[in-house]
Amino acid sequence: MTGPNSPLSTSGVILLDDPRPYSDAVTACRALGEEVWSPERNASSIRPNLDYLRYQGKVNSASTLWIASRGNSTRALSVSGSISRADPASRLPVLCTQTAPYSSDKVQDTSRRWRVAVEANNQTVNGWVCIRTLPSTNENTRGDTYP
Repeated sequence: MTGPNSPLSTSGVILLDDPRPYSDAVTACRALGEEVWSPERNASSIRPNLDYLRYQGKVNSASTLWIASRGNSTRALSVSGSISRADPASRLPVLCTQTAPYSSDKVQDTSRRWRVAVEANNQTVNGWVCIRTLPSTNENTRGDTYP
């Protein structure tokens, strides 16, 4: 089962793979309208996400990622799924929440909440934050991205 009815539909994450200290990680997630991912969010298991990031080559077995702090302790998550305390000055990639709604050819949420502007190479690129898409209903296509 895929899409919003999947048992994993609440487990989406955004990986910001540029290593940064914890305070910058929080700021970066907020700039996307998201938060640093937390295991206390009552989301589905993070395991499939970590496995997929590893499969894509975005992380490796030794990778450690920022996750939300708990109390006064900053925390990191290993790709194997174990949580440990981490020095907030450490430079790590960060896992952000991914709360964008699913889109299809019939339903899209293009509201300002999901819009972002990224400046790179003296240009501003406008787009949407990780709008999740459902598989296309057309048998001849793999899937389409809808704004």
